[in-house]
Amino acid sequence: MQQKPDKRLYEEVPILYGKRKYGELLKLLQDIMKTDNDSTGFIFKAMIFRDKHEYNEAIKIINEGLESWPTESLLLKLKAEILARDLNKPEEALPFIKDAALYYEPKDKDFKEMMSDIPEIEKYKRLKYLITTGEEIRVLESEIRSMIEIKALREKSLLIAQDLKNERVKNIELLGIFTAIIAFIFSGVEVISRTMIFSDALVLLLGIALMLISFLTAISIFTDPKFSTKTYIYLFAVLGILILLLPLISALYRRILCH
Repeated sequence: MQQKPDKRLYEEVPILYGKRKYGELLKLLQDIMKTDNDSTGFIFKAMIFRDKHEYNEAIKIINEGLESWPTESLLLKLKAEILARDLNKPEEALPFIKDAALYYEPKDKDFKEMMSDIPEIEKYKRLKYLITTGEEIRVLESEIRSMIEIKALREKSLLIAQDLKNERVKNIELLGIFTAIIAFIFSGVEVISRTMIFSDALVLLLGIALMLISFLTAISIFTDPKFSTKTYIYLFAVLGILILLLPLISALYRRILCH
């Protein structure tokens, strides 16, 4: 049989907490916990700091309580609630709410023995509170799981949005390069038609065509993942050789014309 908790924990403490007299309540809890290490004291102490938005301090107090009461479902529930709802850390909260559901037992014999000298109306209130708390644990676990799923979906949607943004930027860049090449080709054709002999013009046009093919190949590298790296290396090697052979082709063409 466990030691009965200090009556002040369920008589004076709830009243002071309801009136939000936190300073007076902390002094009372400090006095009670000198001789009574009941988990209720840690629960109310943590709730005070949670109400004051000092969440890390509340977690610290809960951890101290769990050292003495590792299976206390109300401490585990409170920690999960702070992590999920106040600190937005549902992934960290899930193990604690699962443990709270695992260890929660509203028909605990020791609890009944501890309440043996409590008036019937107080027993009814306590039992009703325990039943309500059990339902709250189930609801909180469901809420935390939903938060994790929503968070994962939000992260995926952000990644998709970022990918779409990058794809738009890439398309704009490729369109700009393509436009520049087209402009270069047309200006080259105009220059050729005015200043160059046919053989040089033909070689220059072939060079421009090879440059355009190289550009289109480069586009396929970024847009089509099916081709292997080796394929692109061989293709660029062939294009490079052809470009280097253009002067030789021009010289051969001129020799043929001379003969």
